[in-house]
Amino acid sequence: MRSATAERCLERVGVRDGRVELVAYNPTWPAAFQTERERLEPLLGALEFHHIGSTAVPGLVAKPIGDMVALVDDLDAPIAALIDSGYQ
Repeated sequence: MRSATAERCLERVGVRDGRVELVAYNPTWPAAFQTERERLEPLLGALEFHHIGSTAVPGLVAKPIGDMVALVDDLDAPIAALIDSGYQ
């Protein structure tokens, strides 16, 4: 049996009853990535951010979850800032 928190996390990433939701490409995904990048940039001090995965490919059917990668000098340094910010 999954906890309520686990259920919310799975729902957030498009998993319901063990199924992955796929949707048509949404042209707002690049702007959503940019908004998230701007929110995370001061916390991570990242050198670069990249929008990756299926939502980064125009026209591709995808899970409606944006994936990103941040390049940082030190993997451990941003952890405290992310925890303090309440990022999940």
